[in-house]
Amino acid sequence: MVVFHLAATAAYITFLKSHEKGDIVGAAKATGLSTDQVALMAAIPALLDGWRLFAKHPDAWVPVLSAGIKGIGIVVIWSH
Repeated sequence: MVVFHLAATAAYITFLKSHEKGDIVGAAKATGLSTDQVALMAAIPALLDGWRLFAKHPDAWVPVLSAGIKGIGIVVIWSH
């Protein structure tokens, strides 16, 4: 599941970032943020999840921070 999340996020922040009907563009239009800002909101928790997946002993705060950033992103997007 985490690997799929990482792959999907990589697709969103690279070649789907500017896709007219894509989630990044839609979220940018809905919030008034740039596509770069929305992509960064997706990239940060993905990086943390990658760290959690591939590190031998990730710190306990890593998944908590990742989930928190995802939650903030959801609130930002859905509150507009």
